Amino acid sequence: MCIHYRIAKGLSLPHVRSMKQNAKEQHARNRYVETFGDIAARSGLPAIAGKIAALLYLSPDALSFTELRQALGVSTGSVSTNTRLLEEIGTIIRIVPKGGREHFFQSAPDANVRTIERDIARYEAALAEITAANADIRDHARELPASVSAKMDGIERLFHGMSHHARNHLSALRKPRISRDIS
Repeated sequence: MCIHYRIAKGLSLPHVRSMKQNAKEQHARNRYVETFGDIAARSGLPAIAGKIAALLYLSPDALSFTELRQALGVSTGSVSTNTRLLEEIGTIIRIVPKGGREHFFQSAPDANVRTIERDIARYEAALAEITAANADIRDHARELPASVSAKMDGIERLFHGMSHHARNHLSALRKPRISRDIS
């Protein structure tokens, strides 16, 4: 049975449980969802996309389109637009039960890897554009002051470094993790 809890800021979080969440748990879940919304917005994505992703990360089961809409108090169009975006990014998976009309969503098991892959692609695209723009200026400028050339080199190194570090992190995420559970 899916139960909805009204918590701070009117957010209702679906959660499959037979017992009520305590106030601290409700607050922590609300904060988690709001945090993901804020992070998404700072990353150039809609805040609702981040909140949808957070709800799905917190849910052990797939959530329906209706549950997402009701939990966030947003329009059908907003849920539709943002779930499509998250599917394209690879953060979530859509489930359409055979013969069912309602769509369900769950977080992709490798959402963290897909997020970093997306970032790497953005960094490398930016690096290619910056490198080409720098080359174009150097080819056509009569004289570049050393301070300007240093800034141009610096921004190129910045994006190269971000790509390099993200690739290293991706490699580490792909390594099998050793369980720390001692039974």
